[in-house]
This record gives sequence, structure tokens and C-alpha cells, in this order.
Amino acid sequence: MEASNREDPSASEAVATADLAHTAGPAADRSNVPPVWLVVLVVGIGLAMRFWTLASPLGEADSDEAVVGLMAGQFLEGDFDTFFWGSNYGGTIDQILTAGVFALVGPSVAALKLVQVALAAGACLLTWRVGRRVVSEASARTAALLFWIAPAAYVLFSTKSRGWHWLGLCLALGIVLTCLKLVDRPRWQEASMLGLLLGLAFWTSPALGFLVLPAVAYAVARRPRLLALAWTALPAFLIGAAPWIRYNLSNGFVSLEQLPVPVQTTYLGRLAGFFTEALPMALGLKVPYSHAWIAGPVAVVLYGLALLGLAVLLAGRPPRLAPLLVLAVAYPLLFAATSSSFYVNEPRYLLYLAPVIALLVAIPLTSPRRQVAALAVAACLSVAGLASLVTWAGDHPDNYDLAAGELDLVISVLDQRGIETAWADYWTAYRLTFLTDEAVVAASVDYVRHLPYQQVVGASPEVAYVVHRATGPDQRLGGALADLGIEFERIDAGAFAVYLPDEPRHPSTLPGVFGS
Repeated sequence: MEASNREDPSASEAVATADLAHTAGPAADRSNVPPVWLVVLVVGIGLAMRFWTLASPLGEADSDEAVVGLMAGQFLEGDFDTFFWGSNYGGTIDQILTAGVFALVGPSVAALKLVQVALAAGACLLTWRVGRRVVSEASARTAALLFWIAPAAYVLFSTKSRGWHWLGLCLALGIVLTCLKLVDRPRWQEASMLGLLLGLAFWTSPALGFLVLPAVAYAVARRPRLLALAWTALPAFLIGAAPWIRYNLSNGFVSLEQLPVPVQTTYLGRLAGFFTEALPMALGLKVPYSHAWIAGPVAVVLYGLALLGLAVLLAGRPPRLAPLLVLAVAYPLLFAATSSSFYVNEPRYLLYLAPVIALLVAIPLTSPRRQVAALAVAACLSVAGLASLVTWAGDHPDNYDLAAGELDLVISVLDQRGIETAWADYWTAYRLTFLTDEAVVAASVDYVRHLPYQQVVGASPEVAYVVHRATGPDQRLGGALADLGIEFERIDAGAFAVYLPDEPRHPSTLPGVFGS
């Protein structure tokens, strides 16, 4: 009786071998893989798109990026922060990597942004590694190439250092890949790696859960005995999440608090925003910010066909595509569960779904002719999207997170006058501080991310004001200073105006100047 209940080793090995062949089998088919010339060409096109973007008005570093650079610089001085300045989430692994690059080549906008380009390239490679376990080798490679050049939103985003997004995507894809390996062969080594990656992802951003949670759930459902490996995954998780745990033990677990959002929405409203705005942008069919369809009715038809294709796959439920379909279905449901998902002006919160989209799109691209055609269409859509963004930014100069505007003339004025401190709005202050390597410390008159800068500027005996020219603050500041009997000089500096009052004045003493 005891012998009959014992697992037959040979039968268990046969099942494991069959499962391994089922999952890894598609990768064994190397027919119709994209030719080397096509890979080289697409990689070159993707690099050219990014260099063009960096050279365009979209390439200026905005203040969110400047904060990353400033944090990286302070890391090199031994000042470590657990989270992105001004927040209780957003781990700082990205800043640590950036600090390493700064240590080698010095701080600069180029170094700051090229870290993200490298992470985006790494995400494409991980997309290929994940894809070769669930689709053919040809489709996996094609998906990686598609993700490198499309959509326009992510080509642009790969030149933006926003703190954790591309690093987070690499972690998320590493978790998906490790889950697939564990489904093939449950081993403590992979379980430990999964635990460590989950810990790092937990520290990095809660948004990673949109992809990570269904991936882990799929693996456990597929191989329930993975739970027996929790003994090795849990300690590794605690190591990866240690910075998050340490910070929250000292600060009352503030990271678990839901931050207030400026717009109140419902679950169904956020779900609708996912499908009507964010997903078309993530497919390259809508332009971020402007929300215009790239090719009008043609793009609408393509979007309908994409949704129909997904519906067909879900109806057929091919076993080998189960991991991708689970991720594709679960993602919007989890996305809509958080109140911060109201923001769909651009699809940053769909970045973690983008590799899954690329893999699903690449499934029917089973011949070099189809691959060339699809990659050509994707490249054209991206170029059109980037060009549209440049045009739209020129028509809407107040979108400072898209096209921040040059500060060279401002820096020149401050340098000539020997001014080392300034007040400015958020989208100018941290940029000015980073671009001058803190030779000028600028404090924010509105949203504050780093209190020490406020204290430095507030205590300075000689302070400038930097405002966007011909805006409300520019129209009101001079009158407010004059009403207080303060003499000043106003200097045009490109898209900005620099005010040089003859005595320091805190923004709080100038009511109504910096309001909307």
C-alpha cells in the first residue's frame, strides 16, 4: 500500500520532460527567424529614432529627470535615499545605476538618458528570452525588434529618465522569465532568484504588480508544488525588499497609504480609459498628449482588428500561449483597480504590458516577408508619432514634461550676474539645479521634492526669480514686487524671464503671483 502511494520517479521525470518540451518547444523551431541584415537594420533605425528624439525639443531633460540626476549625484557623495524624492514609493535602483555611470563619465544629460536607452535595450532582449519559451524563435525575435522601434510613446519614453520605469520593466520581465523556468523545472535556485526579483520589484514600484502578480499566479496554478519552495524564495524576497522594509519600519509604513489623486474616477471609468486611450497609444495608433489617431479611420480599423485578434486567441486558448493570455487579460483588470490609473495622457502605466503586446502581435509574423512588412509599418507609425509629438509640443509650450525648453540663456544670465540661488516653478527649478551641477540651487515655488534646496534658497541674501515668459507669473511678478517697493531688473532669456530683485523675497510674501 505504501509503495502504491509513492510517486514513480520515472513517471515524474517523463511528465517534467513533456512539460519542458511543451514550453520550450517553440524556441527549438528556428525556421524563418529574422535575417541578420534585418536585425541590424532595425537596431540602427531604433537608435536613429532615439538620437533624433534627443536632438529635438523633446530631448531636453525635464525636472523629473533632473531629480534622478541630482539623486544620483548625491548617492556618489554617500547620501542615499530609499525612494524617489518627495514620494513614499519608487525605489532607487535606477539612481544607483545612474550614479555608477556618472562615476565613470561624469554627470550629464546624455549620460542620464543613455542609461534608459540601455535599459530599454535590455527589456527588448528579455522580451525575446520570454517569447522563445511561449512562441516560435522567429516570433520572439520579431517581437523584440518591434518593441525596440514601436510605439512612438515608448521610443520617446526610452529617452526619459523618470526614476524606475525601464528598470522596473526589466525586473518584471525577469520575474516572468523565472516563473516560466519554474513551470518547466521547479528548482530552489530559480525559486531563490524569483524571491529576490520579487523583493526588488516590491521596492521599486507597486505598478509592477500589474504584470508580476498574474505571472506568479499562473506559475503556482500550473505547478502547485512550487509553494513547497517558498522556504527558499521568502528569505531572498526579504533581502530584495530590505530597503522598503527598513524605511517603512521607521516611518509607520507610509508606503501602504494611498496617495491622493487630483482627479476622482471610478473603476469602470479607469477601465474605459485603458481601452479607449492608453491601449491605442501603447499600440502606436494614437499620439500621446494630443490623443489623435495616427492615420485617422485607418488606425481605428487597425485597433478594432487588434482587439478582434485578441478575442480570437482567447476563444481558441492555445495552450502554449496561456502565459501571454493570462497576462493580457489580468493587466487591465489590475490597472483599473488603482486610483492613480486615471492618468492616460500618455501610456507610461502600460509600459509593463508592452512586451506582451509585442509578442502577441508577432505571432502571425511567420515569414521574413511578413516580418519586414510589419516592422516597416511599425517604424513608419513611430516616426509619424514622434513627428506629431514635436509639432504638438511646439503648439502647446506649457507641457513642460514633454518639451521642457532650453535653459542655456537663463544659466548665462545667472552666471554673468553671479547669482547662485533662484526661485522657479517645479518644472524649471530642479532642471536648473541639475544642469548647473548645483552651481545654481533653485527651489520650487509650487511642488517641492527636496526640502534642503528650499532651505538654501530661503536663506540666501541674493535670489533671482525664473519664470516662463508671457505666462501668468511673468505678468504678475513685476507688479507684486513694485507694490512692495522692491526694485528689480527683468531680463528676457529665451522662453524664460529672469527677475533680479534688489532684496530677497520669499514666494509666500507674494500672494497670487504663482497661482494658476
